[in-house]
Amino acid sequence: KNKGLLFVNERDDILMEHTAEYDRVKLYHPDVFTRDDASLYLEFSWKGHKIKTQMTGEYNLVNFSAALAIGQYFEIEDALIVNAFESYVPTNKRSQIQEINGVTYVVDCYNANPISMLEALKNFDNLPFQNKILILGDMLELGPESLIEHQKIIQWIADHSFSKTHLVGREFGNAFVAMSPVKSGINVYKSIDELKSVLKANWTEETAVLLKGSRGIQLEKFLQD
Repeated sequence: KNKGLLFVNERDDILMEHTAEYDRVKLYHPDVFTRDDASLYLEFSWKGHKIKTQMTGEYNLVNFSAALAIGQYFEIEDALIVNAFESYVPTNKRSQIQEINGVTYVVDCYNANPISMLEALKNFDNLPFQNKILILGDMLELGPESLIEHQKIIQWIADHSFSKTHLVGREFGNAFVAMSPVKSGINVYKSIDELKSVLKANWTEETAVLLKGSRGIQLEKFLQD
């Protein structure tokens, strides 16, 4: 409408379909980076630079590739792009890492949908920690698909090895009750306040905790006194 320029991930079939009619499109893709070995912090290589970010999650490569495409469009120098990638520290509950009393918290509870939830779980599953705890909140606003989507997440968790799983919210609760019995180690709570009242964070070192859920569940309250 305003003849603006669109930056589009060419690996996203839905975006490509919906932007096919636009003339001013600049494509980008995360394959421009080479992912380094799995670690808590996302690390990757680009044009001879080994970049260590202060975020977690391989799924963030697509975001970095979008930022790269925009930076290159405005002719930002490579060194400045690398510095920006390495110096950015998230404080918005998105792929954020917090260390509290020797325990590592992956705080990714600004929002959640079935795709982002599964990507967060896959990334967390690959992290090098002996003790992995899940604190997951409802994925809100899914409409009639909510039950089955929450059941899919519960089943994925049951098929993998986590030390303990704590599910928070009505949607996860309904899905858990409707399923056939799943393996032990999964607990359900009506609210984050209920979880805080019964769960004490007295974990040892070498423990990582993933907090992932929709904004309305307010999982960050678990980290507040």
